[in-house]
Amino acid sequence: MSTGIPVLMYHALVAVPEPYMAPVHVAGEAFVQQMAWLAAEGYQAITLLELQQAVLLRRPLPEKAVALTFDDGYLSLIEQALPVLKPLGFMATLFLTTGAVGCPSYEQLPNFGASAPRHDRPLTWEEVRELQRAGWAIEAHSCAHLNHAQLSDLELEQEIVGSKSQIEYQVGTPVQFYAFPYGKYRAAALRSIQEVGYVAGFSVHPGLVRPGQDLRRLPRLEITAHTGLEEFQRKVTTGYGSTTEQYRSKARNLLFQSPRVKDFLQKGFTKYIN
Repeated sequence: MSTGIPVLMYHALVAVPEPYMAPVHVAGEAFVQQMAWLAAEGYQAITLLELQQAVLLRRPLPEKAVALTFDDGYLSLIEQALPVLKPLGFMATLFLTTGAVGCPSYEQLPNFGASAPRHDRPLTWEEVRELQRAGWAIEAHSCAHLNHAQLSDLELEQEIVGSKSQIEYQVGTPVQFYAFPYGKYRAAALRSIQEVGYVAGFSVHPGLVRPGQDLRRLPRLEITAHTGLEEFQRKVTTGYGSTTEQYRSKARNLLFQSPRVKDFLQKGFTKYIN
């Protein structure tokens, strides 16, 4: 694991990304090309538990390993992602937003539903179990998809504990990983996921996963509608879409090395710009 492992982050797969959609939703055709490139290059999809054990226990991984994750829980994962991944032997993780499961749309989630694809919908619990039976891991992505940097301690507990409990009840397996909505967190959120038994948490910081990193906020590589195949290849191999992103990321990591310092600086900066 000397060069690090890319953890890729997807959301819904759509026919054509439209202006009203959040850019995180990727065209199905682009997704097919990206997975075909991974397979052609000899990448093997690993589980997050294998990733965590490699980081913490230095256990060996395939020479070319990648972790595939999908946020929220869209029907298009069954209709489009699963048929692409299964023939390639690629496993994946669903970070599930439990508050939308079984609903006709994401409209009931504040500041979120309007940018979700209108021709997609949240999965039902039976469909979530279908993905599980297909080999996907089901992990937590909060209840209501709220910004965890702005929540009170009680609200953080409700989101972090509530989603874990509901998924474990519905699918019958332990929930061990947490993905912060929007990649946002504060020190209390990091403490909370550790205290309630998650073995690792994920941000949306760019970069590859390497030993020695904070297991509560591991990096993930955001794949969006604007990610061309060349940029995708750079992200997988280096952890960054560009040299500029790499420099900015290293500066941010140095500045925010301490979660408490990060909270203090971001709070002060917010007051300054407002």
